[in-house]
Amino acid sequence: MIDAAADVVNGKSNEEHKREAYYKMAKSYHAKENLIRALPLFTDLSMEVISFEGAEAKYRMAEINFKLNNDSIAEYIIYDFAQMNSPQAYWLAKSFILLSDIYYEREEYYSAKQTLQTVLTNYKNEIDGIKDEASEKLTNILDQEQAAKVDEDLLNLKINLVEEDSEDSKLFENKDDNDIIRLPKPAVIQEDTDVYKQSDEQNNNE
Repeated sequence: MIDAAADVVNGKSNEEHKREAYYKMAKSYHAKENLIRALPLFTDLSMEVISFEGAEAKYRMAEINFKLNNDSIAEYIIYDFAQMNSPQAYWLAKSFILLSDIYYEREEYYSAKQTLQTVLTNYKNEIDGIKDEASEKLTNILDQEQAAKVDEDLLNLKINLVEEDSEDSKLFENKDDNDIIRLPKPAVIQEDTDVYKQSDEQNNNE
């Protein structure tokens, strides 16, 4: 497919045929994960975003840059796409979902959630998978935040228990003689010697 499309591009076909050929070549390279070859083709196609192919190309530019760890460039492309008044709502929504991924990777979770919520609130189509994808990503973020909160609460509980144990253990540490709590000595039971003497005298008299 790539060779056939290249023949069209290099031939004398009209602009529409060349555009279609560029699109097929870009999609083929993209499917084979040859992102370096696909990127310039998508860039050429993205000069206009009125057509389905042009809008997808704009999204693919951002997606490829994100995969290549150029998240700032990907973010810029998405903002640029949003200002181009494209009628292709599907690819614009996909771009916003990608933007939420960028925020998530930066640990900007609030921005990620807000971006996904914007898609869920404003996107109209209920059956093309966009809302399902956005909802799933939002749920995952919320679940992870809840799990992190539970872990933090458990950690704080353990820290408090350790501190309490430490305070309790101080009660039994060796202290100075002045700090020792001394219990009173038991009373000494003394024998009544007078009673015994009287008893002895009586016995002698008998």
